[in-house]
Amino acid sequence: MVPEASGLTETQMQLIAREMNLSETAFVFPDSAADFHVRFFTPTQEVDLCGHATVATFWLLASLERLASDREHFTQRTRAGLLAVTVERRQGLPVRVMMEQAPPRLLGTVWAPPTVTATLRELATLLGTQPDILAASSLPLQVISTGVPDLLVPLPSREVLDALRPDHKGLAAWCRARGVLGVHAFCLGGTGPVLVHARNFAPAAGIPEESATGTASGALGAYLWWSRVVPLPPAGPDGTAVLSFLAEQGHIMGRKGEIHVEVTASRDAVWRVRVGGRAVEVLAGEIFL
Repeated sequence: MVPEASGLTETQMQLIAREMNLSETAFVFPDSAADFHVRFFTPTQEVDLCGHATVATFWLLASLERLASDREHFTQRTRAGLLAVTVERRQGLPVRVMMEQAPPRLLGTVWAPPTVTATLRELATLLGTQPDILAASSLPLQVISTGVPDLLVPLPSREVLDALRPDHKGLAAWCRARGVLGVHAFCLGGTGPVLVHARNFAPAAGIPEESATGTASGALGAYLWWSRVVPLPPAGPDGTAVLSFLAEQGHIMGRKGEIHVEVTASRDAVWRVRVGGRAVEVLAGEIFL
């Protein structure tokens, strides 16, 4: 992330993101209505929101002592709206960052069981698997947005998930034609609090595969609540309940991470999604323009 981005043009930010060649680069600006204005760029384009880059940004801002020490709740302005960020600290140091995402929206169902359609066959080919394998989970393939639209693809097992070998060029064209940023494939199952394993492919945005995807993980939380495929927690006195779990991603890339997901909902409506986790600083430097 670039903690002091004031004065940079959009062209310069895009060139910096391309030079960094990370899935997203965050640029931080002052803001009159929020604590910060944050813009996110992949190597090829600006995107409305990025979950893991938000976690990294506020983790670093806290480490640099650029966040008020007597507060834990902050706001960031993004192209997805004004969103809340919570920075949990211990002895002055960050231990977890949780960001609120835009309210989840179901944008469409790409496939629903039981019939194997031409669309399912096409998508299976692009992901490097078979249509009957995609259909084996008996769950729909849906596009959900908590800031950016992602296609949620449930799979029957970890073995199937790990065996995916996408056609990135073909998948990029498929996503662009449907206004989808990426494909978030997942399977249920894990140890302890890890509820799902996931892989995310967003070649249309210049990201062949991503090691951690906060926005898609939030969309996945809403998907799991709506589809009722996991036991839902009991509701509290106010009629709402919180589904909390860890999503593991990046294992196939040798960059395994755990994404904290919290979905607050009533029986009929999901009304808040938060994602987050921890961050580690691995590189610091300067760029001369």
